[in-house]
This record gives sequence, structure tokens and C-alpha cells, in this order.
Amino acid sequence: MVNKRGELTEFQCRRKHKGFQHKEILLTYKPISAPYYTKEGTVDEWLTDRDRLFTVHKQKVFRGKLFHQPWILQDGHYSMKKIRLRQPIYQ
Repeated sequence: MVNKRGELTEFQCRRKHKGFQHKEILLTYKPISAPYYTKEGTVDEWLTDRDRLFTVHKQKVFRGKLFHQPWILQDGHYSMKKIRLRQPIYQ
């Protein structure tokens, strides 16, 4: 679930599947910079300007080319409010 209040965004995820341990995470995010485009040669550019898609189908690897406009980024701050993920999911 995602809730947005002004510039604050709250993410909440709960797993309550029968036969599995209950898991929960709750965090908030807010931007702390003005929107910007990445600069050439930076790690931000490298991380966001991926132009390939890889997938596996019937034990074969397929590669495709992606086309997209540069992403608009914003620096942000997050706060983890609740986390119950520390135990292994499968036992």
C-alpha cells in the first residue's frame, strides 16, 4: 500500500499468507532536493540509463533494446518505521 501526504510518501507491505510467517515493512520517503537530470559520467547516469532488457524463456536468454527519455531524479530521505523481516521466509 502506498499513501501520499503532500511530499511525504508512505510504503507499507504486509504478508499474511496462510502457512507462512507474517512479515511487515513500513517506511516513509520524502524528497530533499529539486528534481534534476543526471550528469554524463556519474553513477546516477549509469544506474538509471540502462538500455537493455534481459529475460529467460525456455532456458534461452533473450536480450532486447529499451528506449526511454532520461529520468528526472530527486534526492530523498527515508525512514524505516517498522520492520519484521529478520527471520528467514522459508524454513
